[in-house]
Amino acid sequence: MCTYRVRQSNAPAERLRDGYAAEWSGGDDCDDADDLTYPGAAENESDTACMTDADEDGWGAESREGTDCNDADAGINPGTDETWYDGVDQNCDNASDYDQDGDGFDSDEHSGEDCNDTDATIFPGAHDNWYDKVDQDCDGFDYIEFESVSSGHGFSCGLDVRGTVHCWGRDDYGQVSATPSGTFNSISTIYRHSYVLDSTGSIVCWGDDSHGECSGAPTGASYTAVSAGYFHGCALGATGTVECWGADSYGEVSDAPSDAGYATISAGAQESCLLDGAGYISCWGWDDYGQISDLPTGAGHSAVAAGGYHICVLDSDGFIECTGEDSHYGLASDTPVGSGYTAIAAGAAFACAVNSSGAIECWGRDDYGETTDVPTGAGWKSIGLGFHHGCAVDSVGAMHCWGYDEGFGVINDAP
Repeated sequence: MCTYRVRQSNAPAERLRDGYAAEWSGGDDCDDADDLTYPGAAENESDTACMTDADEDGWGAESREGTDCNDADAGINPGTDETWYDGVDQNCDNASDYDQDGDGFDSDEHSGEDCNDTDATIFPGAHDNWYDKVDQDCDGFDYIEFESVSSGHGFSCGLDVRGTVHCWGRDDYGQVSATPSGTFNSISTIYRHSYVLDSTGSIVCWGDDSHGECSGAPTGASYTAVSAGYFHGCALGATGTVECWGADSYGEVSDAPSDAGYATISAGAQESCLLDGAGYISCWGWDDYGQISDLPTGAGHSAVAAGGYHICVLDSDGFIECTGEDSHYGLASDTPVGSGYTAIAAGAAFACAVNSSGAIECWGRDDYGETTDVPTGAGWKSIGLGFHHGCAVDSVGAMHCWGYDEGFGVINDAP
């Protein structure tokens, strides 16, 4: 009879021949049923960690604590160069395949907003360095091309050529931070609130609402013009009717004309003025300095501007006449003489006009250079005057502001 002896070994057991014994038997193989999983399988990850490398590219599968996001494709792993815009994450960085420069914005050629996807300093919202021929913020402009400007107490707002509102300066009533988005057709501000008209003729207001300047504004559409006073506002309807709201201490609201056919409106401190189609002037409200009662009569006026203590009108020949407070600032007596003026604007205690050469001339209070620091040159498109500063848009749409910055950046931070 033959006797057979079974040989016993203390060596750890191995199920598949990957050269590593199973962990349950004291070995290091974390999955001894898979010969692609063993310590050091992913040599680019670790010489000792137990990982799976099914595509044998040297990178461990994410399912085994590796970094290979596709362990079935040897061409996809953290060591592979990314091929941009093909929808495949070749280098397994989990970043967008459409954001080559890594600035957080996808290329505008692939449904994103980044106008230069190879430069991380160029993206929507980036600071634009004006006039360097680079559109850093991807808004289509190397600078904001303004169409018009209106100024208030320590802040100003402008409309660019696309109808976007830009405001800067004082912000204690949301004059800047509450600026509406969208596109608009006109803008008006004078003290601590502002109005714009949208494409339907609806009024949008932001800023101080202490006297119902915003909450009292009419709803509905088809308004053709809107103007901001210190504590009130007025708008023209489609048939030239006027509607006013807000403070009424001097009849700013209750004394507004009830007839129709008006073409132009300008609200001042606590008074407002209209021009009808024939150029007749109608004003109501505060008249302590004769700014209303001393106005010229008759037709043929082409523009009216109501300010803080004064009202200025322009006739069809370009002659200017101003009424109101004159003892301190010469608002009436220092009005430029001669014809050919094409535009007028009124601030709190100073005024400006564009002359026949296209240059700006100003008069009135000059405590902070309101009339002496006026920008030179010609071709001005729009002027907005506030309390102690003014801003104007030149022929190429650039903004120029002068006067007192007041620490709010209304001059220093002008776009």
